[in-house]
Amino acid sequence: FFRDIAFETSLYGDFAYVAAGEKGIVSLDMSDLTEIDQITVWTNGGDINALDLEYNPTKTFMLIAMGQYGLAKATTNGGDISLNTLKETESPVTAVVTDGTKVYAVEQGRGIEVFDAVTLESLANVSLTGATQLLLDGTTLYVLDDTLGLVVYSISGNTLTQIGTYDFGVSGGFFNLYQNNDLLYLTAGENGLIVVDASNVNSLTSLATYD
Repeated sequence: FFRDIAFETSLYGDFAYVAAGEKGIVSLDMSDLTEIDQITVWTNGGDINALDLEYNPTKTFMLIAMGQYGLAKATTNGGDISLNTLKETESPVTAVVTDGTKVYAVEQGRGIEVFDAVTLESLANVSLTGATQLLLDGTTLYVLDDTLGLVVYSISGNTLTQIGTYDFGVSGGFFNLYQNNDLLYLTAGENGLIVVDASNVNSLTSLATYD
């Protein structure tokens, strides 16, 4: 299906949607794991560079980081994908998360843009030129930055307030982050895996490192 290109995936029922860069979004039927079938490849007429995607909490629409083409909002039906809205942005969109009301997107080399989830109207921007990845947990937004490491923001309305920056002794930055309850897992390349206690978002602490 992908020939070594698969950036992110989102699941909905028996279907998986995979962001596959310039190849588009590949939808798969996962109802029989012994024989996964490709349903379709959505390419937006060729104007696509799908780098990240995420469903809103009610699964009524999907947000897609489209690289140089901006931010897309799409609906899905039985594996088929239909474009709802395409928002042009000042810089390529490389990562996206949503709570269903607002959308938080990384604009490469620019920072974090906040959009209305219904209209994709821009609501706010935070300058963070090294931002790469996002993780949303209620009113807390975790951002990976190439230079700063892990940057933590508190969300109030359309305002993002920085409440902490952590590198945990890693100079090369982090590649991705995952969450399980009050624990964050940071992948750090040659520096391995760092487990972080995030029970107090105002003061994160490193619990363990595996390298």
